[in-house]
Amino acid sequence: MTTYLVGWDRSPSAEKALLFTVETARRTGGRLVLWYAVDVPKTYRLLTSYGGAMDPSIHQEMSRWLDQVKAHAEGVLRSRAHTIEVPNLSVTVEVWTGDLYEGLMDAVQRYDADWIVLGRGQDPHRLGSFALKVLRSTLRPVAVVPETYEPVGLRVIVVPVDWTIRKSAALPLALDLATCHNAEVHLVHVIETYLPDIPAVMEAAVEQMVRDSLDEWYRQQAIATDRTVHQAFRRAADAGTGILQYATEVHADLIVMDSHARGPLMHLMLGSVAEKVLQRATVPVIVTKPEGGRA
Repeated sequence: MTTYLVGWDRSPSAEKALLFTVETARRTGGRLVLWYAVDVPKTYRLLTSYGGAMDPSIHQEMSRWLDQVKAHAEGVLRSRAHTIEVPNLSVTVEVWTGDLYEGLMDAVQRYDADWIVLGRGQDPHRLGSFALKVLRSTLRPVAVVPETYEPVGLRVIVVPVDWTIRKSAALPLALDLATCHNAEVHLVHVIETYLPDIPAVMEAAVEQMVRDSLDEWYRQQAIATDRTVHQAFRRAADAGTGILQYATEVHADLIVMDSHARGPLMHLMLGSVAEKVLQRATVPVIVTKPEGGRA
């Protein structure tokens, strides 16, 4: 059973994250944890945490105020949760009034979440700092949903291919989703064109090399599936732009991609290609970590 943890704060982007999760889980069911983060001023949180040094009456008043905030939030959250009607999808609600990042990561561990689902934020061309911090610090798949998302179903899933990632986590996830939703899967590799004029002979040789490499990469994944997997390559000034152009071309509903960040800096980096796609995509993007593991 898949557990989806959705960060929700009543914002339009968080609402789209919830809609995407419900649409994704509609065929399979699972468990949805609706995690509502109430943005309590840091000063109040700190004073409440160290209430022993305060006048007891002030501490009691602050604690009572936080309890009222949480009770109101829980009422809003439960009323929203009652509108979710998906067979075999259980809904758990939780309100958090502490540090947002620490609270979310703690909830991921406590609920043993398989996915983290977040809205992209208010700026349509910029990934929010909170979402970016989560993406950089977890090994679990993270779905980032833009406000442009509309729940029309999963019909086309694009998986960008990076030769340096020998064992993909994105491809098996995309194939699982495609099987559940009867969707197409498209593998795409982008050739970055640094030189405007390339000799025809060299261009043809590069194209053939890419075609052969796509076939070889796919065989190395050793994933058994009866679905047809489309393979393509495109040229672009940079990989992120090429991925987004291809996703538009095939009318993709979802992009699933491995993060390029690896090694000892994995928890500090996301990968420039993944970051660019996340910032500019008009459809949800799921980022996976090919190294595997859960943190």
